[in-house]
Amino acid sequence: MEGCCGVKLFAGSSTGNLLVDKEADIEKVISSSDRIVSIHSEDEDIIKLRKKFIRQGDVHSHPDWRNVECAISSTRRVVKIAERYDKRIHVLHVTTKEEVDFLAMHKKNVTFETTPQHLTLYAPDCYDKLGTYAQMNPPLRSKDHYDRLWVAIKNNVVDVLGSDHAPHLKTNKEKEYPNTPSGMPGVQTIFPVMIDHVNNGKLSLNQLINLMCENPCKIFGIKNKGFIKEGFDADLTIVDMNKEVTIKNEMIASKCGWTPFHNYKVKGFPVGTIVNGILVMSEGKILAKSKGQPLKF
Repeated sequence: MEGCCGVKLFAGSSTGNLLVDKEADIEKVISSSDRIVSIHSEDEDIIKLRKKFIRQGDVHSHPDWRNVECAISSTRRVVKIAERYDKRIHVLHVTTKEEVDFLAMHKKNVTFETTPQHLTLYAPDCYDKLGTYAQMNPPLRSKDHYDRLWVAIKNNVVDVLGSDHAPHLKTNKEKEYPNTPSGMPGVQTIFPVMIDHVNNGKLSLNQLINLMCENPCKIFGIKNKGFIKEGFDADLTIVDMNKEVTIKNEMIASKCGWTPFHNYKVKGFPVGTIVNGILVMSEGKILAKSKGQPLKF
């Protein structure tokens, strides 16, 4: 369909009943798609086997349940299928050092992303502070994985930064674990959190532009986007690199009304948005209706 960049496949259960977990079915989707298949990569069989590691009421057990093997087992499988059929896949929200090391050696058919959450929060601190609000799939993991993700960012091994935006309501996130939904809002905070990391010297501004603007357009073949060039769509974000802001729940435009980055101080903040040549946001105020168009590939 017009405006469709590809297919998203859940190899492990995460949201509702969106699940394609049998290897023959995964193979069918990857081999038959003429566009990129983006994959939530967790092994459903391991998820089921490890349910015994869930501790009722203790979200600290979330990364014990959906462990490293759950992630790397699935990622090895989908990469093997992609290489067998010479198809391109994109592995979403990679969280483990094992996957980073494996994917770094299999870049011909595979690109992958991580998220600002996994580059900013880590266990056990995030669960101590946020409780079930820190619950997401794949989980926020220990600092050794966080550190390895940052090495991959610095060495340009990661291709894309994604928000993994999942704005669950507070009433659901405050239920007793594991009856709580996994996921957190991310689309509004992805850029300020990452600009702050730029200002802290963790990556360069050019690297951030590659990860958020240029690479997604190259990978998915999006026409006239991602670059400031003559003839390209005038879709621009205006940033004040020195503006200091404390992110608050009250700032979140999503109906969920919360963010895992509540009270997180950032230096660098988007102050204007231009869509198709029209200034639609300035200093946090919506000025005009967006004149966006369907993406072309």
